[in-house]
Amino acid sequence: MKTILTVFLFFLTSTIYSQFMVENTYKLWHIYADNCDPLQTYTYYIKSDGDTIIGADSCIKIKEGNNSPYYWSNYSFIREANGKVFLKCSPQDILLYDFNALVGDTIHLLNVNLIVGYIDTEFYEGRNRKIMMLYYEGDIFDPFHCETWYEGIGSLCGLLYPGEYGLIGGPHTLLGYAENDTAMYYTTITDNKTLINNNTFQVYPIPANHKLHFSHFDNNNKEYRIEILNVNGVIMDSFKILYNGDIEKNIEAYKSGIYFYKLYENSKLIKIDKIIIEQ
Repeated sequence: MKTILTVFLFFLTSTIYSQFMVENTYKLWHIYADNCDPLQTYTYYIKSDGDTIIGADSCIKIKEGNNSPYYWSNYSFIREANGKVFLKCSPQDILLYDFNALVGDTIHLLNVNLIVGYIDTEFYEGRNRKIMMLYYEGDIFDPFHCETWYEGIGSLCGLLYPGEYGLIGGPHTLLGYAENDTAMYYTTITDNKTLINNNTFQVYPIPANHKLHFSHFDNNNKEYRIEILNVNGVIMDSFKILYNGDIEKNIEAYKSGIYFYKLYENSKLIKIDKIIIEQ
């Protein structure tokens, strides 16, 4: 079981409705895939790759990179029309989001029906931004166990996976979203089945400027690996840390901003959290 803590969220500045179609905007989604086998959990990236025209539709081209922002493979297209977002498919496009739906409305996705249980807004950058909470048809609305959509970002299950919040054995979780190299949203994930906690593993100081420490104190005789990434998912550093060890990293070359670290036990990803650097 994993623990997910949503840490902060800034909203986008753009047009009305779901706001995926924003010109001259580079978007990057970082997603965590949780499999039944803990050794097969992994993260991957989806990025926007420019606008294009398919038939009569204006679309965004999106690419997928498996655990690295350097290697992009699969690609697809999404389009937006009157508050609805579709995945381009043949012979018929697939509905991903409907930001025009009202409380009580049923949204018919490809393999599941979602009912809108709650709608709220947050005021940012001159206008209100919509937040929607949804639940499976036939269930009772529970704000602590539902799916959340944000205008301009999509589902917290990941851009292409609305309707997955209740799946067992492999749901996706949105780790972070960046726009034009600026972090808009991120979460913290910890695997509760490990012995790692705030007492045995620490990263300090936060915020950091010239030096950053990674400390691990316990008696489990295991070796861990740490990756430091920027908001675009680029790995800035990778190193190992032994039990009962402390590593000091020189970060003077890092620009001020938000970074992330991933903690691995062997090849298993067990923790993701943020680092704030102020130079």
